[in-house]
Amino acid sequence: MPHQDRGKRGMGPLLQSGELEEMVRSVREAQSVAILTGYPCCLHDPPTETDGPLGAIAMARAISALGIRTVILTDECNEAPVSAALKASLRAYPPSSPSRQACVVKAFPGGDVDAKKIVATYELDYVIAIERPGPAEDGGYYTMKGRDMSQSVGIAKLEQLLDLRVDSVSTYACGKSGTRWLKSAGIGDGGNELGMGKRRALVSEHVQLGAKIGCVTEHARGQRVQRPPGLSVLSELGVCETRVRHSNHALLLPNSPSFSPTSAHQTDHLVAAGVSNWGGWAVCFALYALIKKFVPSDHNETMAFLAADTDLKQVLPTCEGELAVLEAMVAAGA
Repeated sequence: MPHQDRGKRGMGPLLQSGELEEMVRSVREAQSVAILTGYPCCLHDPPTETDGPLGAIAMARAISALGIRTVILTDECNEAPVSAALKASLRAYPPSSPSRQACVVKAFPGGDVDAKKIVATYELDYVIAIERPGPAEDGGYYTMKGRDMSQSVGIAKLEQLLDLRVDSVSTYACGKSGTRWLKSAGIGDGGNELGMGKRRALVSEHVQLGAKIGCVTEHARGQRVQRPPGLSVLSELGVCETRVRHSNHALLLPNSPSFSPTSAHQTDHLVAAGVSNWGGWAVCFALYALIKKFVPSDHNETMAFLAADTDLKQVLPTCEGELAVLEAMVAAGA
């Protein structure tokens, strides 16, 4: 279902086999994950649409159940509906154990964010963006109809988290420079979301208004992408032997002499979906299947597996649970 392009937005060509599996395998190795969401495209107040936060909260619940810290980041204009959804999720999916990592929502005003402080505060090593506005070529944050949302609401530039590079030469075994960007993944359904820059050319070709609204990838502050000397593609993707410990990190910002401009808008992994919430739910099930070492052969076998597993109730999304979360978002104004 996640790959069904029911809105006929042109997502089909953006799909890539194996991307979902690659993403969940990389998430499984994370220690602390920030999930960015909130698409303020509506004309009412708050302007939050319901697509995105449900998938974000479901992923946070599944990832937290593995002992990985999570935090949900959004804009102040989206805070009320997203926070209401998280509270409803806790009621719909009560933790099976008090030890399950608690997730919180942190909201930011429109404009630049202190990315270094955010990464240090939450000790982040992974960022997931789901239905999160991505800046277009002209810097605008567009709806599918080409309206620049930043002209009417304050959008926090959370994509600046992906401007940061981690430098821990003494403990990090990836590349001679010991430097890499935070690992990242994007989930979207229209080409204008953060992470969609990875398929920028396809967005321009197949999505209506794609050239205008598409999230860019190869320009950051007007400069072409450059990799740090000695940094291989594999190390950029996080293929390494030594896990990063944040106590040994130095975070390099754009004003650092050793900073090389990168795209704040392309993620390592991209899950294109018919609806972004569907993509988030798919990540939950794929992550669980990975942990359980389950390889489904058909739909019936998958449903039998899910029905027989008693651990699912507190972790994976259900129709009843997601409806309760959705209703809480709507009641909060979404």
